[in-house]
Amino acid sequence: MLSSRKEYFYEVDLKWNSVRTGTLSSLGLPEIEVVTPPEFTKGQKDKWTPEHMLAGAVSSCLMTNFLAIAEGYQLSIIAYRSHCFVKLEKKEGKLNATEILIRPTITLISDQELPKAIKLMEKADLTCPIKNALRLAVEVHPQFEFMHSEGRVKM
Repeated sequence: MLSSRKEYFYEVDLKWNSVRTGTLSSLGLPEIEVVTPPEFTKGQKDKWTPEHMLAGAVSSCLMTNFLAIAEGYQLSIIAYRSHCFVKLEKKEGKLNATEILIRPTITLISDQELPKAIKLMEKADLTCPIKNALRLAVEVHPQFEFMHSEGRVKM
């Protein structure tokens, strides 16, 4: 549940290391090395990029928002996993993130919970603060699963 406060602040520090790499830090959290994507000049493989972090920020915000709402409505979640795509396009000489697609898969205890889960995902989608801060379309395409004695069933 949200507290009665009306404002929340999150601080991140960034330190340039070399070439096109830096280190993100925030008090009490592990540091994250960030680099230019390998598709660009002097980019690197096998490291986090700002584009990956954009996908991570919006998809993890949706997840935590959905789980908080589901808990408030006593929806039993067995598992939650998600895949997120960020599309970059060059328009008018500038590279912009133009689309984000999030595909969460939520495993429920039974198919009886499906109508409630769909409504709660819609609510989480509408109230996701990171998604709402973006000036581009973010699509959410959830899949739901539920457990039966014969195993998982996808919807």
